[in-house]
Amino acid sequence: TWKVWKSTDHGATFTVVDSVTYDIVNHDVPGLYYDESTNRLFIAGCTYNADDSVYVMWSDDFGDTWNGPVIAPMPKEPGIFGSWWYSYTGVTLNGKLHLLVVMSPEGIENGILYDAIFDGSTWNIVHVYGQMDSVGVDSLGNPVYDLNVLKQARTPSAAVDNMGRIYAMFWRYEEVGTDTIGPDPYFMVSEDEGLTWTGPAPIFPYADTLDEGRSEFAPTVVDDGNNINIYFFGAIDNYGYNPLYEYTTTTVLPGISERRADVLKFNVFPTIAKGNVTIQLSLPKATDVNVSLYNVAGQRVKTVYTGTLNAGTHNIPTSTSNLKSGVYFLKINAGERSASRPIIVE
Repeated sequence: TWKVWKSTDHGATFTVVDSVTYDIVNHDVPGLYYDESTNRLFIAGCTYNADDSVYVMWSDDFGDTWNGPVIAPMPKEPGIFGSWWYSYTGVTLNGKLHLLVVMSPEGIENGILYDAIFDGSTWNIVHVYGQMDSVGVDSLGNPVYDLNVLKQARTPSAAVDNMGRIYAMFWRYEEVGTDTIGPDPYFMVSEDEGLTWTGPAPIFPYADTLDEGRSEFAPTVVDDGNNINIYFFGAIDNYGYNPLYEYTTTTVLPGISERRADVLKFNVFPTIAKGNVTIQLSLPKATDVNVSLYNVAGQRVKTVYTGTLNAGTHNIPTSTSNLKSGVYFLKINAGERSASRPIIVE
């Protein structure tokens, strides 16, 4: 039985809004994920038996009611499955949930990293990408894998940057095992919403002192037009604390195209509005811009700005004094790019 708690007063109090028993056998602790573009909540996770599957539930009314679950088996080699509660994580982009899952033999913590993509418009898992090495084919032409030479990952984390790229961070191992000595943080990047990924690359260009410790990286990635800035946590020698790291690279990653000319920077402050907010917008070139305010039902309640803006940074103020208290979303369309940000009106 899953219980869902919801707060409408910024966390001061919580009430149970849904409590339903679902037929999901041997499921690990699920994760809760939010997609800005559709205002949809996802609950997703993995089962942890030999019939390993991913499951997804979703809510379009901020948790008042839930749909699903959709349950789908993961394509995998016999004898490997997501057997650890820290073996998977999720991130959303453009209405799709990406559940990144490390699958391994029973009793082994590190394994193959998969990306299972759940499409919220079709209610199906539409694609699964596995980061693995084949060692040949069988008599039917199917790939054959050696568990000892597969690309090994542990404790994945994920992020989406302001360019719409998905980043997967994880501890990288060269062979199957449970040893925690000597792993390095690696990352992969997808520019096509998870259909293809770059090969794993080390975060640091040198041997680091980070130790696995089963800690989450919780990365935030920002492309500022010159550098790719990666902010994350990492444990040192299992000492029980997690310093905050920033790693900046000016090197274009293998397989990453140069799209920085189209960078759209969009911020709103304050995010808790008590009469007025300011939309700060940075454009790389002159373009047609539309900024509108929507309620949680997806209804446009106000057109904030429409017109052409030159390249540079612009501050657009707007009043919220005539709006009812609640959550709203500011959406901007600038040329071929769009973005949205939530605000709370008090």
